[in-house]
Amino acid sequence: MELYNYYVANTISAHEFLPRTVPQMTLRVQNVMNAGLPWIVAIHRAGTRNNQDYFTEQVVGFANIDDFVEPGSMYRYSFDLEIFVHVDYCKMGIGSCLLDRMLEMCDTSHFLRGGYDWINRDDYLKNGPSRVVKTINFTFPHDANDQGQPKQVDSIKKWLKSFGFRASGHLHQVGFKLGKTVDTSIFQRSTTEEIVADQRPDHPL
Repeated sequence: MELYNYYVANTISAHEFLPRTVPQMTLRVQNVMNAGLPWIVAIHRAGTRNNQDYFTEQVVGFANIDDFVEPGSMYRYSFDLEIFVHVDYCKMGIGSCLLDRMLEMCDTSHFLRGGYDWINRDDYLKNGPSRVVKTINFTFPHDANDQGQPKQVDSIKKWLKSFGFRASGHLHQVGFKLGKTVDTSIFQRSTTEEIVADQRPDHPL
C-alpha cells in the first residue's frame, strides 16, 4: 500500500488522486489473477528472522499486465503493462528484474536475464499466464511543460528498447494532476505468438 500510495500522492505516475485502500488494492490484484494474468512482486528479504521463524520481507516493487480492452473483444491479445518500484529502492535494477520475469512469462522468445531468485510456492503462474499475449503496451506519463521531459522520455525509451519495446506514439495534454499538464508516451512489444485473425474469442462481446 505504502509503495503505490506514494506515487498516488506525489507523482503523475499513478493516475488516482486519493490513496488506495487495502480492499481496493486487493480487488485490483484479484481481478488480474482471476483473468489468468500475471501479477508479480519484488521482495527485499532481511537477514534476520522474526519470532515466527520467518525472514522479514518487504515488497519493493510489483508488475502486472491487464486487459487493454475486454477479453471478449478484438483486442483480446493486447495488454497494458504496469511497473512500480518503491521510492527508496529506485535505480537498483528492481524494475528490470520485474520486467525480465514478466516477459519470460508472456513471450517464449524472451531470453531470461536472471540474476535474482524467483520463488513461487503456489499453483498460480506455475505455467505462466493462461491467456495468449501478442502485444504488450507500456504508457509513460510525463510533465508536458518540464524542460527535462525529452531526457526523461529518452531514458525510458532506452531502457524499454533493451527489452524489445519500440516507441509507438505520443499523446499530448491527456492528463492534469498536481498542477501539471500530462503527456503520455506509448511503447509496445510484440511477442512471437501466432494469432489466427479470423478466430473468435470464447466469449465474444
